[in-house]
Amino acid sequence: FVRASFRAPVLDPLILGVWAGFLDMARRNPAIRDVHEATYLSYRDRLQDLIEELGRDVDKARLRRDAIACNAVIDGLWLEGSALPEAFETGELERIGIETIGAILGTKLDVEP
Repeated sequence: FVRASFRAPVLDPLILGVWAGFLDMARRNPAIRDVHEATYLSYRDRLQDLIEELGRDVDKARLRRDAIACNAVIDGLWLEGSALPEAFETGELERIGIETIGAILGTKLDVEP
């Protein structure tokens, strides 16, 4: 899941432009805001489900917070990787994302594909 966030077709400067325009419209258009909310919650819930599959002994509130934090890491790295793809070595964003998310979740995730 994390690796896919930093590979084509997800990591793409053109998608970044579309995303930025979509977010700008979501601030002004309630229908678009509703679409954004629904897709964000669906994505966050899927991420939460994946985190829950790790089998850690945590409650639902902690799973939710972890999903939000992991999403923030993915979003931030995706944003920079899409805006400045030449600033990162091949696989660097994937490794940083996996290591950082592992630290958030208190587990070592496999960095190598």
